[in-house]
Amino acid sequence: MSVDEVNNSNMLVSIVVPIYNGEKTLKKAIVSCIEQTYKNIEVILVNDGSTDSTSEICQKAVLKDSRVKYYVKGNSGVSDTKNFGIEHANGDYVMFLDCDDYLRKNAIELCFNEIKDLHYIPDLIVGGMAKRDSKKNIVLSTETVDHKIITVDIPKVLLNDRQFKIYKVATAKLFKMEIIKENEIKFDENYTFAEDSIFVLKYLEFVNSIVQISSVIYNYVQVVTDEKVERYKLKDVDNIWHLSEVLYNKRVRLFKRTNCYEQYQHKVDILYLERIRFFLNIVIDNNANKREVIKKLEQIPYESDINFSKISFGEVNNIQDKLVLLGINMKNSYFMYNCFKVKVYLGKKFKEYIANKS
Repeated sequence: MSVDEVNNSNMLVSIVVPIYNGEKTLKKAIVSCIEQTYKNIEVILVNDGSTDSTSEICQKAVLKDSRVKYYVKGNSGVSDTKNFGIEHANGDYVMFLDCDDYLRKNAIELCFNEIKDLHYIPDLIVGGMAKRDSKKNIVLSTETVDHKIITVDIPKVLLNDRQFKIYKVATAKLFKMEIIKENEIKFDENYTFAEDSIFVLKYLEFVNSIVQISSVIYNYVQVVTDEKVERYKLKDVDNIWHLSEVLYNKRVRLFKRTNCYEQYQHKVDILYLERIRFFLNIVIDNNANKREVIKKLEQIPYESDINFSKISFGEVNNIQDKLVLLGINMKNSYFMYNCFKVKVYLGKKFKEYIANKS
């Protein structure tokens, strides 16, 4: 497809919305799709066996707008639901919207405005996200990417800690459907948490061009419930430790598959610190068993071939990663655990203060 066709609004964008019991937020999510200023879209609503009024909301949307497609399937989890949506999508690009969240009204238009002067169609378009409080709809924080075009050493986008917060999710992005289907890229149904990260890392193996825009195009509504903690197994230390290992290894694999590993090996080694940060933040935030957490941390020197003594503190940008490095060099798992325990506690208190103040 030529760039002229993009300018003529002939490029179809599929918006896949996986839904499970989304009656409280679904209508707003759907409206944010059908009111997009870019009109050539299809909205793929996939009901993953909901037991609330999701079906009625979806059926009304279908009657209201012919661009809305509605599918019902048995409950099988978010990964299978997204894969189902991909299979039924016809777009040149596909994007994903969780039913708790909503798009900026001109999200797609902003993305296409950035590529109208290019002589090629980029493999991936990435925008920013705003995290919003679910009760007061205030912006808690924003995550954005640098405004740029990337056509060489694609994996280096993962080395920037701020940008990786965007790349580890499948939302706020336009993926080329051709790449997904030709390479049979799917969401891994073996994981109930961080399946987005695994999908994006796999997709990046086949990407030759990325357009990043600094504008916020996606609103992520933070909703944490006991049901989600249970479903994602966030208290399961073995599960989160394994997941952190999988995500780290897939990042290393991406550098190797794209022939960038030797050039960035030392920086890739530093990513291991982020792996431990990821693990500690999740398990401590969800009150996992301390003894089990310490036992996992004590495996670090034995399971990694990284020479941590060669990593200087000046090379590590994230303060939490610096604490991990210090704990590893001290061979003190309790130091790491206690640092993150305090960090999580203070973080929760700060959020309570901001919520009460507003």
